[in-house]
Amino acid sequence: MRCMNMNYQQQNDMDINSKLISSPKKRLGEILLELDVITEEQLAKALQLQKEKKRLLGQVLISLGYCTPEVIISALDMQEVSIFDNKDNTEK
Repeated sequence: MRCMNMNYQQQNDMDINSKLISSPKKRLGEILLELDVITEEQLAKALQLQKEKKRLLGQVLISLGYCTPEVIISALDMQEVSIFDNKDNTEK
């Protein structure tokens, strides 16, 4: 019986891992737009600067004064949580 439970647990772990791997991670800019923290124009400017300066988007948004470090940290936390939210990727 114990062996059977181990196999079930291993299968369950594999199912969870495959869902996590296949879940699209929301981009930082998307999250900030959804929260109405930045505008599309601000994101476009920040993305352009990010490309030119080769810096992280969060750093660029902070340097432009569009976000505080705390807002970026909160959004990044939400980004990590969103990989567990598989509503958009449910199997049919």
